Amino acid sequence: NSTETDLRSSQQIRSPPTSFHANSTTEEYEGEYDDIGLRSGHGTLKFSNGDTYRGGFLEGYRHGRGEIKFADGSKYNGAWEHDKYHGYGQRCFANGDMYIGHFDKGQRCGHGKFEYAKGDTYVGAWSNGKINGYGTYYHKNGDAYEGMFVNGIKNGPGKYSLVDGRLDISKYVNGQRRGVGLRLCAERKRAWTLVDGVLAEEISLSDAYKIQTEVGFGDD
Repeated sequence: NSTETDLRSSQQIRSPPTSFHANSTTEEYEGEYDDIGLRSGHGTLKFSNGDTYRGGFLEGYRHGRGEIKFADGSKYNGAWEHDKYHGYGQRCFANGDMYIGHFDKGQRCGHGKFEYAKGDTYVGAWSNGKINGYGTYYHKNGDAYEGMFVNGIKNGPGKYSLVDGRLDISKYVNGQRRGVGLRLCAERKRAWTLVDGVLAEEISLSDAYKIQTEVGFGDD
């Protein structure tokens, strides 16, 4: 069926849109200045391309708490440092996608939640603006993958939960299940081996636990 086919396919998580509009040109500033004439305190900065920022400034930079609304209808609301998203914030994109979480110097970094307009959701680790580390990707149809990612691709031990309750445990290499893995029925009373993601033979629960341990989920 289609679900089984999807499980065996290489599933790279779609890279979310970039964080910044890089070509904004300052048009007008209204707000506070410091003693040497630099924007500091609270103010509003409007750009010739239609973008508008309202919030904190320090030594001429957007800094502290602030919100920028882009001309395309997208926006960011959260922490800033030296003109970049830095700290906790919310980025809403024009296509309906939304990221809520931490940023580091303009890049998604640390823990965050990305809600895709198509109905999928990712919750977990980020670095360099990409899904990296341990996290859970929830599919709109109710399936979910929990495990390791490298640059948005499943890599390392992972668990794939099907909406009907079945659970697959495998090691992933560049989005593909490799080696011997495990499938458990919804009631967790029967088990089968998976070889490169393909269902093979039924095994005992004790053998299933050994495979689960070898894959990297021995304590589950």
